[in-house]
Amino acid sequence: MLHGEIGVDIFLILSGFTLAMNSAEMPLGRFLVRRFSRIYPAYWIALGLFIWMQRRFFGATPGWEDTWQHVVGIHGFSRPAYFSDISEPFWFISMILAAYLVFACIRRRLDDLSLVIAVAGALTLLATILYQDNHHTGGLIELAVRIPSFFAGVIAGR
Repeated sequence: MLHGEIGVDIFLILSGFTLAMNSAEMPLGRFLVRRFSRIYPAYWIALGLFIWMQRRFFGATPGWEDTWQHVVGIHGFSRPAYFSDISEPFWFISMILAAYLVFACIRRRLDDLSLVIAVAGALTLLATILYQDNHHTGGLIELAVRIPSFFAGVIAGR
């Protein structure tokens, strides 16, 4: 049975595909500015709205550590309590930021298929082991298993 989560995998595949086709030769600074300026402003608005709504309607305010990790977008790699506490889907920000950073590192070597596959495999294995060892089921079932989707798109786009 298909659920809405398949949209995340489709987005990751398409993102990897279009990056490989259009951004591999772009200067690093321009690549990073373009990627992050497309993600962060809308995310920060949504994050602020969710924090405001939680405070307004539920009287809940996340702690400082939780908030700054969400603002930066690294909460998906932090403690399980931060993974989906402000809003369940926000873990995706951590996923896509990591994918873009890794892409930035390997973008000039995308024609080396063995390198791309090795990076995808190593990141998937590392994330799986770390999430599993830390009993972080959210990271395991939401994030770690989706890493290959992005790289499948990168390979297809190349």
